[in-house]
Amino acid sequence: MNSTRDPEPGTIRLQVYLSRSGVSSRREAVNLIESGRIEVNGVVVSEAGARVRETDEVLLDGERLRVTKTHVYLAFNKPEGVICTHKDPQGRQTAVSMIQPLFSQRLVSAGRLDLKSNGLLLITSDGRMADRISHPSSAIEKEYTVETQQEIPKEMLDKWKKGIVVEGVKYKLEKYYLKAPRQVNLILHEGKNREIRNVFAEYRITVRRLTRIRIGNIHLMDLPAGAFRKYQVSDFEALLKPAPKAGPKKMGA
Repeated sequence: MNSTRDPEPGTIRLQVYLSRSGVSSRREAVNLIESGRIEVNGVVVSEAGARVRETDEVLLDGERLRVTKTHVYLAFNKPEGVICTHKDPQGRQTAVSMIQPLFSQRLVSAGRLDLKSNGLLLITSDGRMADRISHPSSAIEKEYTVETQQEIPKEMLDKWKKGIVVEGVKYKLEKYYLKAPRQVNLILHEGKNREIRNVFAEYRITVRRLTRIRIGNIHLMDLPAGAFRKYQVSDFEALLKPAPKAGPKKMGA
């Protein structure tokens, strides 16, 4: 292990190694290192500038990492009751663990869905891509279908579009399509933690089912629960490009 002041041939920065292993972006890798979660050849390393070789034994929380040369890009239909974190202290099933045995690359999810929600989740071995897709600045459209027990007031949806504050947090809806008195399609950009459930709860409306059906140009379509569909890196990169401006369009919302 070497310092960045005296790099040896064949070595790379530890944060670069972590990024190439699919763990995270280089910026997030620095936090992993400085928090003492990384071991190199049996020694905890907390210096972000440390350098390693691809042949070194690098562990994250005790799990062996390897540099990934070929990444995978997947759309996954997360079933209800499955969590999106990589590991769960309670031992609950995670989305990544359902398909990780099928791939040699270490997989991570790009964005999350809560425990009770189901639908489209993007999973990849490309940590940098996952970080870019998940970051709010990417402003990628996410579309959800929501079914409720009570009727959904149009006034609530219109107020949500203008911006609504619930328990000190401001939420803003991009578009909506009221499909039936108790069913609506919602389009969000940022999609803050539990945004949809929090807004409906504020109006005492019980969510029966919440399904994410689209992220940018990637659609859930008829993908069965627990199954995945493979994509190319270009498909995921397209999510990060600004959407073309459309002409005026009359909408119900």
